[in-house]
Amino acid sequence: MLARAADLGIRHFDAARNYGDGLAEATLGRFLSGRRSSFIVATKFGLAANRLIEAIPWAAQPLRACRSIIRRTGLGSAPNPMLTDAGLQASVERSLRALRTDYIDILFLHEPSLTRLAEAEKLLAEVDRQKSKGTIRFIGLAGAWMHAVEIERSFPALVDVVQLAENDWSDAELVPDLTFGVLRRGPQSVFEEVIESRLVLKRLEAALRRRKNGSIVVSTTRIDHLDLLASVASGLVP
Repeated sequence: MLARAADLGIRHFDAARNYGDGLAEATLGRFLSGRRSSFIVATKFGLAANRLIEAIPWAAQPLRACRSIIRRTGLGSAPNPMLTDAGLQASVERSLRALRTDYIDILFLHEPSLTRLAEAEKLLAEVDRQKSKGTIRFIGLAGAWMHAVEIERSFPALVDVVQLAENDWSDAELVPDLTFGVLRRGPQSVFEEVIESRLVLKRLEAALRRRKNGSIVVSTTRIDHLDLLASVASGLVP
C-alpha cells in the first residue's frame, strides 16, 4: 500500500505514536529505509502507544480483543495525559527509533487543549531544543478546531502547522493546513459499511476545493480505492 502511494506521487505520510498500537510508525519506518529524503513524515505526541502490543506485535490481535472486551465493561479508559517537556522528549526518541530516521518533518501535539498544557513554557523550550538539534522541523496541532484556536491565541509558537477534522473548522479564524475525516466524517471502524464511491469522490473534491493550498489526509486499506482517490486529486491540481 505504501509503495503504491509513493508510485502515485503521494509524498506525505501521517502517523502517530498510538496508531496501530505503536506498530504504524515501525511499518512506515521499514518502508522509508533508504528513501527517507523523498517523503514528508508527520507523527504525533500526546496519546501513548500500547507498550505491550508494541513489544510483542505477533500478539496484537488477541490483546486487542481482550482490550475491546474490557472497554465494553466501562473499564480500561483513562484521561489523556498532560503534554509535558519530558513527555515530548521521550515520545520523539521513541518515534525516531520506530521510524528509523534522525528527524521528523512535522511533530503534532495529539488532541491538545489548554488544560493539557499546564506547563506550556517548558514544553515550548523543549520544542525549541528539538528544532535546534534538527530532530523536528515543524511543530503543530492535530485535534479539535476549538482547542486549536485557543492554543493559537495563547501559544502561537506551537502552531507551525494545523491539522483538523474537515467538518470541524470555520473559515473565520484558523484555517487548517491539513484536514482529516473528509471521507468518513467520523471515527473509523472495521465494522462500518463501505461508503458509496460517488459520495466519497464528491466529499474529496469539495474538501480539496475548499482550501486552494490545503492538503487532505486520507486512509484506506485497498489499493483500488487509493488509485481512485488519487485520480480525483490529480484532476483538481492546477
